[in-house]
Amino acid sequence: MYDAAASIAMTEKDFADDPKKLENSKKLLESCKNVNDEPVKDGEKGCERSVLLHKCIVDTAAQLGIKLPN
Repeated sequence: MYDAAASIAMTEKDFADDPKKLENSKKLLESCKNVNDEPVKDGEKGCERSVLLHKCIVDTAAQLGIKLPN
């Protein structure tokens, strides 16, 4: 399962000196929490959920104007 709170906690450390990046990162990570509600066939393995999370992050980052590293 995707732990948005843990991801946000790491982001708060990484972007503590950049309020704009921190705010946008929080929006991005919060907006992808719903991947936990999606049905997956691989259960606790999490591979399918990871794919859903990756797609959400890539798509949402583009909408928020966040440039992701290659």
